[in-house]
Amino acid sequence: MKSAVLDRLQGDAPICFHLSGGLDSSSALGIASLETGQTQDAFTICFDGGHYDELEIAQRTAKFCNARLHRVPLTNSALAENLIAAATASEGLAINGHLSAKYLFNKTIGNHGFKSAITGEGADETFFGYAHLRMDWWKSQGIPFNQQEITSSNQSSIGMMIPHGNALPLDRLNRRLGYSPTFLQAKATLGFRSYSLLRDDIQDHWKSNGLTDAFSNVADAAVNSEQLTNRHPVHQSNWLWSKLALAGYILKTLGDGCEMASSIEGRLPFLDHQLFEYIRSLPISMVMQGAIEKELLRHAVRRYITDEVFLRPKHPFDAPPLLLGNSRAILDFVRDQVASELFRNQPFYQATKVNALLDRIPQMTLAERQVWDPVVTMMLTTLGIQKLISN
Repeated sequence: MKSAVLDRLQGDAPICFHLSGGLDSSSALGIASLETGQTQDAFTICFDGGHYDELEIAQRTAKFCNARLHRVPLTNSALAENLIAAATASEGLAINGHLSAKYLFNKTIGNHGFKSAITGEGADETFFGYAHLRMDWWKSQGIPFNQQEITSSNQSSIGMMIPHGNALPLDRLNRRLGYSPTFLQAKATLGFRSYSLLRDDIQDHWKSNGLTDAFSNVADAAVNSEQLTNRHPVHQSNWLWSKLALAGYILKTLGDGCEMASSIEGRLPFLDHQLFEYIRSLPISMVMQGAIEKELLRHAVRRYITDEVFLRPKHPFDAPPLLLGNSRAILDFVRDQVASELFRNQPFYQATKVNALLDRIPQMTLAERQVWDPVVTMMLTTLGIQKLISN
C-alpha cells in the first residue's frame, strides 16, 4: 500500500487527493502525508442532504493528516442542471447524480491548478468491499444475514447494487453460473423499471424476442470467459463486476470521462498491479474475514487513519437522489427536459410514460422515489449522449 501510494506522488505537476469520509481515500491521504511529512492538498465534495455529506469527517481526517482541505459545495439543483453536460463530456450514462458531482468536482480541481489527483477507486474491487459482494459471500457460506440491516447503511445502493422489486429474467445467467450475483439481480430490477418507460415499439421488439435473452446478452461475453471456471462464487461476482461496472462505468465514465474533461489525470493506488496480485493470491476467507468490510485494509493502514474512519462502515460515494427531496423545482426541470428537442430526438423513452411517472412521484414513499431515481437519472443522461451524437 505504501509503495502504491508513494509511487503515484511522482511527477512535475502539482498533485492533490480526493477525500471523502471513507476508508479508501483517507488511507491514501494518510500514507502520503505521514510518510513524506509534507502538507498535501485534498478536495472534498459537500452535498446538500444529511448522511450524503461527509465534510465533517473529511475535516477531521485532514486535520489528522495536516492536509489543506478544499471544500467543493454542490447543491441538488447544480447536480440536476449539469447532468446532461456531464454525460456529454464523459460520453456515458449515469444512475446517480454522482456523475455531475464528479464533473463539477474535477472542474474545481483544475481551476486550482492541479493536473493529477490520487483517488480511492478500485479499493472495493481489490478488497471485496461492496455490500453486494459480502451478501454473495454470506450466501455461499450459508451464513444468515439481514438484508434490511445491510441496506440501512447503503440506502443509495437499493435498486442499483442491491435488488429491489420485480426484475427482468436471469434464467440464462442462472443456468451458466448456477447462481446470479447480487449486483446483477439489482441491475435486473433497475432494468425492469426502465423497461416500463421505453417506447412501445422497443417494448414490443423485446417481448417478441424474449426478455430473458435481451437482458442476458449483456453479460454473455463475460460469462463465457475461462476466468470464471472453477472459481469461488464471490471471485466470479467480483470478476463480473470488474469487467462490467468497474471498467465500463466507474473508471470510464465517473473516472476518466469526468477527469479528462478538465484535463485531470486520475491516479489509482488501489489498482496497483503488485497490490492487486498480492490480494488475489490470498484465500477468499482471509479477504472476507471480520464483521466489517475490508478488514485487511483497515488493519494494514491503521496508523495512517483516524479511529473514526477505522470503525466506520462503508458508505458508497453517491449524490443525494434528485427525486428524494420531492422538490417541485427538480420535477419541473425534468419535465422541461422531456419537452425538449433532445428528448424528441432520442430513440428510447416515451414522453407520455415518463410524464405519468413524474405525476406519481409526489405521492410516492421515500423508498419508492429512491429506486426510481436511477431510472430518471439514466434517462436524463441519455439526452447528453443524444446531444453528443447530434453535434
